[in-house]
Amino acid sequence: DLAGLFLIIGVERTAMNPDLQRRLMAIRPGGIILVARNLLNAPQVAAFCRDLHSALPVPPFLAIDQEGGRVSRLKGILPPIPANLSLARAAGADALVRDHGGQTGRALALLGFNLNFAPVLDLSEAESPNGIGDRAYGADPEEVSRLARIFLEAQAAAGIPGCGKHFPGLGGGRVDSHLDLPRIHRSAEEIWREDL
Repeated sequence: DLAGLFLIIGVERTAMNPDLQRRLMAIRPGGIILVARNLLNAPQVAAFCRDLHSALPVPPFLAIDQEGGRVSRLKGILPPIPANLSLARAAGADALVRDHGGQTGRALALLGFNLNFAPVLDLSEAESPNGIGDRAYGADPEEVSRLARIFLEAQAAAGIPGCGKHFPGLGGGRVDSHLDLPRIHRSAEEIWREDL
């Protein structure tokens, strides 16, 4: 019974039904991630989150990938959000990132989520062929860490914990990991100094 608590699973539905309820009770996951196929509009998302939260004896994490930019699972529900690299390069980046984190956290909390798989902590530039590109705050580890902390603190102040990704150093890849298996050609010293 406890093994499921270590899992975060996806579901195919947009609403609770008896089949989904049975599956959830059989697995008893610790979390459920909702992706674009699960998200139609704000009332539907809020109702689905509420039903998922109450469907299990141990209320699950209700997670989403809401980074902003290209990875915005709530397109059409929330207004467009600039990519992290755009925020990092803008004048007043700290305030923009703080505002992004706070608004993201408040929106997710209103919809019923309690975990966001963001921000991206990879080191990458827009032109990188690794699938990360403008999803990252840049290639400088100190600047990425600083801006990520601002985002996480603002989002957490709204009641939503974040989860930095990806590990280890996906930004060092030369291919998009959604399409092929990248190899990270960095020494252990480089990984510790930059990516970690």
